[in-house]
Amino acid sequence: MIEETEAREEIEDLLSGADPIARGNAGAPAAQPAPSAPVHVAHAEPYQFGTSSNIQNDKFPALEAIAAQLARRLAPVLTAISKRDIEVSFESANVSQYQQYRELSKEAEYSGILSLSPLQGRGHIGIASGLILTLVDLLFGGDARYPSSIEDRSYSRTECRIAERILDGVVANLNETMSAISPVDFQLLSHGAHIPEDYALPDDACVVLDFQVRYDKDAHPIRICLPYLSIEPIRRRLQATTSVRAPLNHERWMDLLLDQLKAAEVELVAELGTATTTLAALSALKVGDIIDLPMQQSLTAKIAQVPVLRCGYGVSNGHYAIRVHDFTLTSDSIQHSFAP
Repeated sequence: MIEETEAREEIEDLLSGADPIARGNAGAPAAQPAPSAPVHVAHAEPYQFGTSSNIQNDKFPALEAIAAQLARRLAPVLTAISKRDIEVSFESANVSQYQQYRELSKEAEYSGILSLSPLQGRGHIGIASGLILTLVDLLFGGDARYPSSIEDRSYSRTECRIAERILDGVVANLNETMSAISPVDFQLLSHGAHIPEDYALPDDACVVLDFQVRYDKDAHPIRICLPYLSIEPIRRRLQATTSVRAPLNHERWMDLLLDQLKAAEVELVAELGTATTTLAALSALKVGDIIDLPMQQSLTAKIAQVPVLRCGYGVSNGHYAIRVHDFTLTSDSIQHSFAP
């Protein structure tokens, strides 16, 4: 009965919020708590992934190296369009909010929207209208001495074609330079005179690559915007400090390799015949003994134990010789046979 009474009292204490230990120590003197230093309670602060200020100072050395290569590749593209010498330089790679990226462009831009397969999200390319007008002027024999504006009118068909050629050049060379780090397939989805309003939220973080295109004393920007969350899967690669090498031109490399292989010396071996004997018969041989060697009508010539030719045998200019009938390997199978 005593145990049931104590258990019932503990349950009542739990339901009422009373301290069961205080009930048990009701007759004992209360212990005085030891003095302690005041405890500072930190207040939780709101955090938004992808928009926190801790990513504002992120650096992307590998991405900057790619952008520098892209600038060098864009210069010949713009030179071919305008028929004049055009300089392109990479200025910076910064992390900012999308709203700040929109405010960077004080003049009208021609925009292109990119897919980033297999990454999620969309990228953006902005071309300053002044650059398009300059290239059109140079293409038709002008010298871009008198700058014009496009604020009060829409782009002409010729200006749109020039802008599309610039976008195609940027996308093609961006794919080649990016392949040194990650096989991202950039594709131009759409293009036009304005950025779509629903492209990104104002507070979304993005990485902005800033290029400057110069002709004479004029400079016009080209900007590439990549959402921060889109490049998150390859962020460590883009932030690597190791040098990024330009992708090799494999066709040119193969041509050089084939030229070197053509001059390489190889040993061609053709067995005229084989004979089988015993060790006892071999040890009993004397000078002048003859070993019967059955000759075959067709021989196989080998290089490094790889059969390459079917031949016949005979004599040419007093020397044993072989005559080539056909090849046993095609050029593709030869490459696989001699592969390391």
